[in-house]
Amino acid sequence: MNTPTPPRLESAIRAAFAPLLRKEGFAGSGRRFYKCSGPWIQIITVQGSRYGGSFAVNFGIHFASAPDLVGNQPDPKKMTEAHREFRRRLSASSSDMWWNHEADQASMLSAVESAASMYSRLAPQYFELACAALSAITPAALASGTYDLQGFGSTTVRLALALARIRKLEGRADEARGFAAYGVKHAGSAGSLMTELQALAAT
Repeated sequence: MNTPTPPRLESAIRAAFAPLLRKEGFAGSGRRFYKCSGPWIQIITVQGSRYGGSFAVNFGIHFASAPDLVGNQPDPKKMTEAHREFRRRLSASSSDMWWNHEADQASMLSAVESAASMYSRLAPQYFELACAALSAITPAALASGTYDLQGFGSTTVRLALALARIRKLEGRADEARGFAAYGVKHAGSAGSLMTELQALAAT
């Protein structure tokens, strides 16, 4: 007697979410998708709750030429949640959004369809506007808080370090030094970042 195949969230993603992502140029499968857009790597992952019965949709942005958060050269085909510099979750508000489902395929499909609908309404602009903001932000804008990263979060010191690295790779040396100098000034207890910030500020 054949044992029925248990329902899997990946099947619902393949049916209701993956086609939408592929139309927008994302590759990947299962619960992880990626796209290279100009100098940026864009990552989407579906994160299941450790307790089961729900999932969230995570977004990540990383500058393609910059080392990932563990110091390796980024590979868009392999980057995980822990490797991305800028991250946020799909949500219509500032709160985390989790989609609940029962342990059956119909319920999973309904939840994924709901997430895909929200993605269609909101997410493309998250990536577009956040990447544009990351490319345009200046040290003065960082200092004054006059920038909008569309919810892609980082502490200001970590953001200063990331932008200093990126601007150095882009050949924008004055801005790289400016971001690093801001980071040095505000690092406080973030001593682990200080050595690199000081080096970037001096280049």
